[in-house]
Amino acid sequence: MNQLQTTDTQEKKLELEVKKFELEQRKAIAFVATDFFPSHLRSPNKDATIGTAIIVLDLAQRMNLGALEVAQSIYIVKGKPSFETKFLVARLNSSGLLKGRLNTILAPDGKSAYCEAIDAQTGQLLRGTKITMEMAKREGWIDKNGSKWQTMPELMIKYRAQSFL
Repeated sequence: MNQLQTTDTQEKKLELEVKKFELEQRKAIAFVATDFFPSHLRSPNKDATIGTAIIVLDLAQRMNLGALEVAQSIYIVKGKPSFETKFLVARLNSSGLLKGRLNTILAPDGKSAYCEAIDAQTGQLLRGTKITMEMAKREGWIDKNGSKWQTMPELMIKYRAQSFL
């Protein structure tokens, strides 16, 4: 291949990338214009909201999921995307990686929980970290502003145990 052909190919690739990005921007603008785009992903800065929507669209495509499902399940913690535990558990339970489903065991007093699952390939029992209310207190999860730990401690301890498998 000569220099002229290489340059022509590179220019066509660049042009295609620009068109692809412009299409993603148009999709993001349309997405954020709907009432379905979650308020927790909106920013006072319209460009930041569109940027977030582009990232959501990209993640959805990479995960082979709908953009709305991803947008409604994702949240930002210290500038990093994270997913709701119930979303992750649903994905895990439907992945085929487990024999059966993820099992969450809550202590009778409701002050600790852990999860178990059986690896579908090896049959090995997988056991997650035991989460306790004392741990939640030491980590600052309970006293955090707006924390659901104060109003729904059993649900929150289950979610945290599920996220630690």
